Amino acid sequence: MIKTKKRFMLSLWAAVMFIVSLTLAGGPFSAIPAWAEAEAMYEAKGKVKGVSNKARTISLSVKEKGPMIFKFNDQTQFIHADSARDFKKGEGALIKYKMAGPDMVAVSIKKAISRIPQGVSVITTPEVAKLVKKGPQAGNYRLIDSRPARRYSEGHIPTALSVPFMQLKKKGMELLPPKGKTLIFYCGGPT
Repeated sequence: MIKTKKRFMLSLWAAVMFIVSLTLAGGPFSAIPAWAEAEAMYEAKGKVKGVSNKARTISLSVKEKGPMIFKFNDQTQFIHADSARDFKKGEGALIKYKMAGPDMVAVSIKKAISRIPQGVSVITTPEVAKLVKKGPQAGNYRLIDSRPARRYSEGHIPTALSVPFMQLKKKGMELLPPKGKTLIFYCGGPT
């Protein structure tokens, strides 16, 4: 009777270990089936630490996770950027990715942009170009380049006035155009 009980306990233990090993290996008893894990989408938000176009990777410093390295490919969608070359060290980014074996492969990489205040709208580059072609009087606008003065002197949009970002607080009221005139700001970023 004791031998039968020991065999039963040994068989039960072996069965439990078998199920545990299947679970850990992504088998039929696992919490997340292997096929579902491959389709799962994750997000990481942080500051760009570096980009390697040769290795096709971008690394982010993510709060509470530290540095994370993501691969990108021809299917990766870039948002607020044309390519990985547009991402600079220290800029914010949001990456949506999937796991492909041990690799985190970016589905999309979004450049973080400043939030636009309520009542303010974004104007596209082609729209600005049309206004500049008309000129400030006929286009009914005032164009402000808020980049540092050195960048303005290297090149700027015709008809733009240089008012570096740090001076905006001081000169804010002076910049307001007459009522009904469009006030346009641009800087070195995507907005």
